[in-house]
Amino acid sequence: MQDTDESLQTLCRGMDFTPVPLLISKVAKSAGQAAGSPRQQFFLNKAFTAQLGYTLADIPNSNTWFEKAYPDLEYRASVIANWQAKITESLEKGLPTAELQALVQCKNGHKRWFIVTVELASPLWPDYYMVAFRDVHELCHALEENNRLSRTDTLTGLPNRREAQERLEQEWSRYQRIESEFSVLLCDIDHFKNVNDQLGHPAGDTALRAVAQQLAQTCRKMDCVSRWGGEEFLIILPATPIHHAADLAERLRHNIATRTIDAGRSQLSLRLSIGCASMLPRQSIDLLIDRADTALYRAKATGRNRVCTALIHAV
Repeated sequence: MQDTDESLQTLCRGMDFTPVPLLISKVAKSAGQAAGSPRQQFFLNKAFTAQLGYTLADIPNSNTWFEKAYPDLEYRASVIANWQAKITESLEKGLPTAELQALVQCKNGHKRWFIVTVELASPLWPDYYMVAFRDVHELCHALEENNRLSRTDTLTGLPNRREAQERLEQEWSRYQRIESEFSVLLCDIDHFKNVNDQLGHPAGDTALRAVAQQLAQTCRKMDCVSRWGGEEFLIILPATPIHHAADLAERLRHNIATRTIDAGRSQLSLRLSIGCASMLPRQSIDLLIDRADTALYRAKATGRNRVCTALIHAV
């Protein structure tokens, strides 16, 4: 064993030159060692201490590592469970390593995303486990930002149609499970084309942003106020029956109608027509939106600047 440790120490000195954080732990096999006891940390290379901050004195064994790297009990339990699943999967496939992406808390208290790769069995040092850490924090944030932008309307900052459709599917699934009633409002700015034609598209953009802000401020945080397309906005109202949805729609209509929007050289007075609909048994999302659109058309056809509720009919 002494020769093994010495040869491993020689390898470790070479590992100090790699920029990838590395950790080597050792399984003690003494007579009094209980099964499942924490592994002792054998080596941390310089990159590990430089990037994560910990030394061997900070994390002498695997238990202290998990406690410090994942201080939140719930998240720690999730990481451990995921590791067990990943290791089992890799062993069943005959793979030499298992890999997991995890949010690790460094010694300075900052949390960073790493891809952690563990060697499951070394043919040269069967009692040792090597673990490598690849910092992917900036990449994860870039992907998260790209995902956010793909779901956000760039002009208004509201969720876009794609995000709204996903929220609709979530509410529809909840409705199928527990019949949690929800409603939608389809809002359209009356005579919006006149704003663009007479005052120009910059004024139209200002109007859209102002309406989006007013809608978002009036609705609850749990509601999804989205730009559905052009001058149309779709509002998804979880746990909301149709009469409450109609009350909210009237407040939204009134708030827009009673305010003036500063569009540079012009002051705009806008109006909203709104169609309301709620989910019905055995109804699809498409039919729900179609009923809201029909109610909106009725609001337009009967004078605009009003709220109409979808008719309930057999489906």
